[in-house]
Amino acid sequence: MMCENSDSEKDKLSEFDSVRLSVPIFSAVLVLAGVIAVSLGKPPIVPCNISGNISVEKSELIIPLCLPVVGDIPMITFLPKYSVSAFDVAESEVPKNSLPVISLTMMPHSSMSKENGAYINNEAKKDLSFLNEYDSSELDLESDGSVQVIIYHTHGSESYNNDGLSYYGDEFYDVHSSEMSENVVHIGQVITEKLRKYGIGVVHDTTMYDLDGYDDAYDRSCNGVENLLALYPQTKLILDIHRDTIVLSDGSKYRPVTEWKNKPAAQMMILVGTGKKTAPNDHWETNLSFATELYRAAEDLCENIMRPILLRNSGYNQHLSTGSLLVEMGTCGNSLEEAERAAEVLGDAIIRAFAKK
Repeated sequence: MMCENSDSEKDKLSEFDSVRLSVPIFSAVLVLAGVIAVSLGKPPIVPCNISGNISVEKSELIIPLCLPVVGDIPMITFLPKYSVSAFDVAESEVPKNSLPVISLTMMPHSSMSKENGAYINNEAKKDLSFLNEYDSSELDLESDGSVQVIIYHTHGSESYNNDGLSYYGDEFYDVHSSEMSENVVHIGQVITEKLRKYGIGVVHDTTMYDLDGYDDAYDRSCNGVENLLALYPQTKLILDIHRDTIVLSDGSKYRPVTEWKNKPAAQMMILVGTGKKTAPNDHWETNLSFATELYRAAEDLCENIMRPILLRNSGYNQHLSTGSLLVEMGTCGNSLEEAERAAEVLGDAIIRAFAKK
């Protein structure tokens, strides 16, 4: 089976980049090439560590669309509206030559509807009516120790805000690390250990495929997954574990969190690719169905742990097999500990959704 051409970092960046407050604030509207309108407005600056002496307020922000930027090249994407609950709108003290990290919880806007029990950002503009009638066969993961799950990392060097700072800059923390104890490889191991403890066999590929180049990392990881599938053809679930990036137009970063056992946990997002010319995917509907099952199981365990599923006209190596999903475990604004808690929830959700009863 042929591997796809690499998805660029433009496809990897998050869908959120322009924000406006829903309370009455005068906003300027920028029209670019007649196809995009960007709402301008300064979001609240929120400290990562909320003091018990600070009264917690809630404010709703509406995110209508995005303009993520890679270098000087914009990626333009239209989005439905999302609400964002900010834990605290007090302004933190940000050191000179640094930018704020904003703590918040991202939630679907009230105008969004669920498909098969899950919110979906249908960027691919596909007809999703099949989901409400789709009777997907369960993955039926056996708990006999046999290998049925592959976990790998196309962008394994993606790391976190390990000091939990409420600001960032070149002097404060990097968003990539080759140390497996600091990046998404460690998060993949947390999921691996959770599943193995239940008796589900997992192969965890700890290769950091992006160390030799970011944009063509998908080509290398595709070859790696093909080799693993040849060794373990009984595999039913394949997870490419990533860490997202959400940077606003003013340089602020998002730290999306929810509460898990009275502690902050990073919010997660599942990406499903419908395929592309170089890697057509005729089973994306099945993958999306599995994604909605996993979404529901995670939300049952921890409310607001999931951001809406993102459906894109991209590959993400998901043409290789059914049961293939990409999961963003927090963002570069989150701490490693917050991503670990999300990984615990994801592991439990996999067991709840797919383990043979």
